[in-house]
Amino acid sequence: MPGFDASLYYGLVAPAGTPRPVIDKLNKTLQGRARLRRGEEALGLDGTEITPGTPEDYAVFIDKDEKKWAQLVKASGVEQE
Repeated sequence: MPGFDASLYYGLVAPAGTPRPVIDKLNKTLQGRARLRRGEEALGLDGTEITPGTPEDYAVFIDKDEKKWAQLVKASGVEQE
């Protein structure tokens, strides 16, 4: 579809109610590992771009992505279960 982007992304999510200190530690650790030279090289093999952010940034991204795909499914006329 013209003007439509279908990108693959990776992220880490945790169950609702996970204590904030645990979320912060996971985020810090994940960002640190991804920035290691060998991590950047390995992820870059398939064209992955590392875009670190906060858990809140990722929640907003996921929400926008879900809305985008829901609009596409609705426009396609395919019935949802």
